[in-house]
Amino acid sequence: MGISRDVTGPQRLRPLQARRAGVTPGCQTCGRWPAMSVKFRQCTGVVLALRIETFTGRYCRDCAMATFRRTTARTLVAGWWGLFAFFANWYVLATNVWQYRRVLDLGRPR
Repeated sequence: MGISRDVTGPQRLRPLQARRAGVTPGCQTCGRWPAMSVKFRQCTGVVLALRIETFTGRYCRDCAMATFRRTTARTLVAGWWGLFAFFANWYVLATNVWQYRRVLDLGRPR
């Protein structure tokens, strides 16, 4: 016996349907509201090179916090291992924290 729940309502509309209905799309991961566009970065350092990945999307507070934790944790582990990456890592961490603080202003997802 499975658990059933109501999946109707504007939070479950597909993005195109939501735009036609005049509703702003919710979180791209779970579809909940409210959601906002944020950009998190992840830095990976190698001896003389570095790689910065950007994760841009429209997230609710919970999904944005999960993305923040994942990208920041990976940056803290792998971002220091290079000459240039050491300095770029500080920038990546600062911008992630700034985005995280923006996300905290969102209400609880519905």
